[in-house]
Amino acid sequence: MHTTQVTYWKAYRNGVLMYLGRSEERLRKRIKARHRYKKRKWEFVSVTEDAAVVEGEIHDWSAEGGCGGVKVHWHCPYCDMQHWYDVEPTDDGTYLYGCFRDGRRTLILTAGAGIPAAGERT
Repeated sequence: MHTTQVTYWKAYRNGVLMYLGRSEERLRKRIKARHRYKKRKWEFVSVTEDAAVVEGEIHDWSAEGGCGGVKVHWHCPYCDMQHWYDVEPTDDGTYLYGCFRDGRRTLILTAGAGIPAAGERT
């Protein structure tokens, strides 16, 4: 398994890890869009650690007869299961996600499988 060192932010709600992000500002924006935001419930921590590098694959669930929009799918090297999550483009064409089934480890998805970079539409 190929790994690389990455610095990112973790968002905890009442002590439980909820989100990973490239910056505290982006995490706060995401949380405000999805949750009733109360500062006292959230804690933001910057960490630097190794992350697995894997390739993801784009699926448009709506176009495939489902609902939920565009998702990125990947096979997790930590828990050996397939995961999926909303596509959230970044400036460098890589994406930061976590495996919450196996010790909340982090991984980087590369753009090699057609994952759009920031500003591209899917």
